[in-house]
Amino acid sequence: LNPAAESILGVESDKATGRRTIEVFSSRELDRTVSRAVAGESVDDEIELIYPRRMSLHLKSDPVIGVEGRVVATVSAIEDITALKSLNQIRQDFVANVSHELRTPVATIRALTESLLGGAMAERERAQRFLAGLDHETGRLSQLIEDLLALSRLGARESALQPEAFSLAELLRECLDSKAKLAEDYGVRLDLELEEGDVTITGDRRLLGTALNNRVDNAVKYNRKGGRVVVAAYP
Repeated sequence: LNPAAESILGVESDKATGRRTIEVFSSRELDRTVSRAVAGESVDDEIELIYPRRMSLHLKSDPVIGVEGRVVATVSAIEDITALKSLNQIRQDFVANVSHELRTPVATIRALTESLLGGAMAERERAQRFLAGLDHETGRLSQLIEDLLALSRLGARESALQPEAFSLAELLRECLDSKAKLAEDYGVRLDLELEEGDVTITGDRRLLGTALNNRVDNAVKYNRKGGRVVVAAYP
């Protein structure tokens, strides 16, 4: 075992040398995979370990063939892909959730448009109500698209931080003002609690604004009618 393998597998080399794989690692899956290489097969596989911690490994194991055509040794290379698999799962879940979220505003926009084209335009009050609905739903679509673009930029590592000093209270007020209509629609009360004196912080104002908007958006949507959302800031 080289130092990297010792670190990943939690086993010291001198305690592993001369012992069978199954004696060193309590994983039959790892033992079976390496045994296939001992039998002469080149293996490229993913395995799951639960000890020394739960993790996913990419394992390549190859036989070393001697001059007589027999397997004289095996060489195995491992890569810890736990974080990568977790990230991929998060991405898949996010895309699935966004796809689900997109259906509602698109269906609503289509229904409202059909109603307007079907004669609702002639009734001023009704038309204004439908147009307000269209405005609300296109706003939801716009926010979902912004979320997707933000995820794409983060995945491509294009979101270099742009730190600046700014008023946190001002950012919070902007966030709550932008969510006032949403909170009204859901019957939820929005409250901002600030201690006396402004709180100035240094950070990426745009990204923090995106995070705040997302949190408040979820707090309103997954609340209950008559519920309350409190945003507080203090030194």
